[in-house]
Amino acid sequence: MDCRSRHIERFLQACLVAAVAVVSCAWEAMAAQADSRVRVSVASIDDLRVSDAEQGITLVLQGGPGSNDLLGDPDGSARLDYVHNAQTPKKITAQVDPEHIPAGRQDITLRVMVAGGTEQTIVHAGSSQGPKDVLGNIGPGELRNMQVMYSASATADGTEQGDYGFMVTFTSLDDE
Repeated sequence: MDCRSRHIERFLQACLVAAVAVVSCAWEAMAAQADSRVRVSVASIDDLRVSDAEQGITLVLQGGPGSNDLLGDPDGSARLDYVHNAQTPKKITAQVDPEHIPAGRQDITLRVMVAGGTEQTIVHAGSSQGPKDVLGNIGPGELRNMQVMYSASATADGTEQGDYGFMVTFTSLDDE
């Protein structure tokens, strides 16, 4: 090959490389594309659940002649679950709102204890005692299947026979 032919050959090779580069850029510009959606859900950051007591408490006259005390076995069938993500500690209170005190002649005292903590009197002699702390200094995380123990007492002369239902409200608050 003569010199002129080699120059023509190199020129054609350079043109071919340039053409491949242009086609390659155009191919990248025409690349396939697809969209995908993803949903992110944020779990509750303060969730409190308490199941109902299933057993109940039957108050019966205790002691010998002249005794006035009505006592019964506690009910530990209710369970408490709680989760929070707050940076500050939380506490849980329990109370029976005055409007939820059962009707009828009764002087029932109702107490509640959560997971072996301190027993709190939330109703005394038929009157609501307001919110009482049942768990405190709860850091972020989960409490699961915590036993809620209810106990009750009354007097025979202050309480007539019947069924009395109490609605206990548990509330999570900042532990100050």
